[in-house]
Amino acid sequence: MAAAPVVQAKAAEVAYTIGTILLWGVGCMFLFPVIGKTLGMTHEMFGAWAGTGILNSAQVAGAALAYQPNGIETLKVAEIF
Repeated sequence: MAAAPVVQAKAAEVAYTIGTILLWGVGCMFLFPVIGKTLGMTHEMFGAWAGTGILNSAQVAGAALAYQPNGIETLKVAEIF
């Protein structure tokens, strides 16, 4: 969004970019917990990975809570990252 005026991006190009990022985040929100459990990650490891790998903070929170539904250790680490 910030670079759009500099590169003279059209509104449609900006919309496609935002849509792509959000769509990728939705996929990651569901895939990351499965991959994290398969790899045997600790709550802190998963939080750091999800926090750096998913761009939208709401999707990070969703993935963290899916990974550890009965606690908030993962969520705290993920949101810090």
